[in-house]
Amino acid sequence: MRVALAQINPLVGDLSGNGAQLLEACRRAAEGGADLVVSSELALWGYPPRDLLLRPSLRHKQDAVLDGLARDLPTGQSLLLGVSETVSDGQQPDLFNSVALVEKGVWRIVARKRLLPSYDVFDERRYFRPAEEPCLLELEREGRRWRLGLTICEDLWVEEQLHSQRLLGGDPVGDLAALKPDLLINLSASPFGQGKPQLRRELAKSAAQRLGAPVLYVNQAGGNDELIFDGGSFAATANGEVAAQLAFGKADLACWTLGDASAAAPIPCDEELLLRALVLGVRDYARKCGFGKALLGLSGGIDSALVAVLAAAALGAKQVQALLMPSPWSSEGSINDSLELANRLGISTQTVPIEGLMGGFDAALSAPLGGTPAGVTAENLQSRIRGTLLMAVANQQGQLLLTTGNKSELAVGYCTL
Repeated sequence: MRVALAQINPLVGDLSGNGAQLLEACRRAAEGGADLVVSSELALWGYPPRDLLLRPSLRHKQDAVLDGLARDLPTGQSLLLGVSETVSDGQQPDLFNSVALVEKGVWRIVARKRLLPSYDVFDERRYFRPAEEPCLLELEREGRRWRLGLTICEDLWVEEQLHSQRLLGGDPVGDLAALKPDLLINLSASPFGQGKPQLRRELAKSAAQRLGAPVLYVNQAGGNDELIFDGGSFAATANGEVAAQLAFGKADLACWTLGDASAAAPIPCDEELLLRALVLGVRDYARKCGFGKALLGLSGGIDSALVAVLAAAALGAKQVQALLMPSPWSSEGSINDSLELANRLGISTQTVPIEGLMGGFDAALSAPLGGTPAGVTAENLQSRIRGTLLMAVANQQGQLLLTTGNKSELAVGYCTL
């Protein structure tokens, strides 16, 4: 059997648009000779859909999009994708996090998620109820009946020796062993974290060795607000060796024939992956929120220099503008360094001195303070003035304003914005 890994970059809540992405992937997969296409967890919704899952109109929309996929799917092809499944028994939560099988003219639910994460960025127990039974799908292809074990994201994270957040509950991988699957499939929406790409491979290898079967892991890609999904979907052989892999952080498609054991490239170093993740997060936040251009303040320091590099990489240098806002206390080096950086990156700059504005604040505050602002008060006024100027320019020019505050400043509630 030839399987296509369809890694998409969904827009949360855009069920029609996400469905169109999946249909295009299926058509490309058909050209590659794929019998089965597999996509990610809650692929039509985009992860995390949060309270959009509670809207009846969107639940009906999901079913309509599934009907459309069934109508337009290439003949002879099957599609597995993550969906929400409504339960009409009057109890809450009234949804399962499920997998649908779409074939020409028809679709049906074939699997349900068993382990529901409600830690860190996850809140699945608010929306879903857990399933109790292992999920096996039998699919006939080329005269053979294939036994496909189906799991959803957290269901694969059951190896306590590999990670520290094993959820209380059953063992979805172990429970499949008695059913003797020919292939284990995991549909995921797993956010990026340092070390995670390698950890996923180790979890897949453990599952492959426990079941004596290959593993197909398909993850969501792209940035959704504060979350970044790195994709990195892959296929692993029965001994756990990665034999096919997809791109980092973007929509991609690869066809893989069960039994193919060609070696995949190694995972890049942590610093390279972190850079790619930050660039992806800025790019997708801007694109999905309708921004084509960005603005930031350049001070000559490390923090703003790093943000400028990320912005230029994410949006293109011509779409990034920097403001230099020197005060009477700014060093010549800070201005020269900012201009040199902008020149190297190819981003445009404007200089807006703030000495006059500082004088206005001094005059306005002299009476209530019994003198001009001094010390930390005067220093903070500089950042507030700069923040106001940046917001004004960004508002007027329709730009996305990027903050340059670092994590230490954010942790104590202090940065320019």
